[in-house]
Amino acid sequence: MKPEDTTAPRLALLSPLRARNYLLLWAGSAVAVVGEAMRVAAMGKTFVKMRKDAAGVARAVRVPEHVDAVADMACGAQAHFQVSSTG
Repeated sequence: MKPEDTTAPRLALLSPLRARNYLLLWAGSAVAVVGEAMRVAAMGKTFVKMRKDAAGVARAVRVPEHVDAVADMACGAQAHFQVSSTG
């Protein structure tokens, strides 16, 4: 997605609570597949700070468009998760 694009991606305009619930559901699925993590470090980035909603009103984006997470898994492996908005 180009930074000047004003279309609203699905997660970008969600309330932080709804976005958190979505991410927890995704993380729970990951735990079921790869097991538990002992340590996790993550960073998120929002590239476009304001987007227009369906009514054309500019709204602050409160959910990152890109997230990287690195984890030390209980089994001894290292995991890297990368999630990006595709618009």
